Amino acid sequence: MDILGSFLSHLSAKQLKKEERIEEKLQTHFEDIDRKVILKIVELSRNLDIVKERLQYSSITPIKENYPFEDDETYICFNTHFPQEAKEWEELNKKALSKSKDIENLFARYKDDSAQYVANEYIKALQNDLKVFSIKLREKTEDIGKYQIGKEFKKLKDCPVCVKF
Repeated sequence: MDILGSFLSHLSAKQLKKEERIEEKLQTHFEDIDRKVILKIVELSRNLDIVKERLQYSSITPIKENYPFEDDETYICFNTHFPQEAKEWEELNKKALSKSKDIENLFARYKDDSAQYVANEYIKALQNDLKVFSIKLREKTEDIGKYQIGKEFKKLKDCPVCVKF
């Protein structure tokens, strides 16, 4: 019995070490997604404004269909681990694209100060939606980073990074 107990204890310790290594890799993976994708989305979402008669996420980032961070493998991982949030981001960005075109047309049509006022009113709801989304996304990721690695944020077979460990 002593040999069996020793064997089971060793097996249990080995399994625990393996789970700890996976959890460490998940933590690093999560931090990469957070740094390379989520923080960028949050930053863009908080800075929607009209600059020089164009709708932009910041003074230097015009609204467009996709952004450099979306071409990275990390964005694929974001879509895999956070499908609802990825879908919401895509929908909000599509709305911003549509509003951007409408605002450009508005400024082309009306050359007085009323265009700026109408444009500002036009994007208020979208600005609010983006801010709410960014706050919700940030709160979720902060909670995961502190308490949910290995639980809510876990190894997924469809994730190109997770399959490596």
